Amino acid sequence: MPRKSRREDILRAGKKVFAEKGFQKTTVEDILRESGVARATFYSYFDSKKDLYVELLQSILDQLYSIASESLAGQPTTLKEFHAKTAETFERLYRFFLENLDFAAIYLREVMRVNPEIDFMVIRWQEKLGEFVKEILKKGIEKGLFKSMDLDIAATVIAGVPQHIALIYFFYKNDTDIAKIARNVATFLIYGMTDRRRPSNL
Repeated sequence: MPRKSRREDILRAGKKVFAEKGFQKTTVEDILRESGVARATFYSYFDSKKDLYVELLQSILDQLYSIASESLAGQPTTLKEFHAKTAETFERLYRFFLENLDFAAIYLREVMRVNPEIDFMVIRWQEKLGEFVKEILKKGIEKGLFKSMDLDIAATVIAGVPQHIALIYFFYKNDTDIAKIARNVATFLIYGMTDRRRPSNL
């Protein structure tokens, strides 16, 4: 079997087992059994189960950031454009979660407090996304579309919304009306930040 295929087998197995059992309860033996590779093969690619977990998690974080940054690229000039962009972003994020539930479970269910190194990696990613959102909010305030607010707190809240909503609605409530969820979240966020003294047709 080609070396690349064996590595991909390990990644697929790790994704499945971590999603089912969690990081703490998963053993290398579990991953070997699921992937069908030998122990020596596993350790030729990864030093430990933590290294495998980190690579899977980094892949998730990279994909989520890519979705958000691509969807929000360009600066909307009206609240309607902000709303449309935001709804599109959340819908893409939620489709990612729903189409990759086993993958997303690694992040949504137990990503924090697994390991200090992993915690730091996730916090850094959240800060990076928060800075991206903060710049968007800052420009919206400068244009007079949004009311004045604490940008750090607002950006942190907004950056945390996608994973919290996905966790509640896709893992516990099983609500799959993604467009409706995305549209309502966008409405709450965008129009909740609006300066009510401004004309409603902005």
